[in-house]
Amino acid sequence: MADGDARAVVVATGGDTEIGRIGEVVASTPEERTPLSYEDLDDGIRVRETSSDQEVTRLIRAHAAKGDDFVARGRVGMHEETLLPND
Repeated sequence: MADGDARAVVVATGGDTEIGRIGEVVASTPEERTPLSYEDLDDGIRVRETSSDQEVTRLIRAHAAKGDDFVARGRVGMHEETLLPND
């Protein structure tokens, strides 16, 4: 099992962005395989998503990495292609 934390300020998302496409793949996984929890923070929100499924865990990590990249570089990376993880 894997989990992690990320902090971000989201200004735009959607199915046409890489974050949106990865999110759609993760969202298409049955709910019981990707439980989500939310925690309000003084300066934002913490979202925790976990899975015991190895493939889903790789997708979650890819999604988190794209979120980290967005926080680091801002909107410039939103429309850059992000490959889904492979072996």
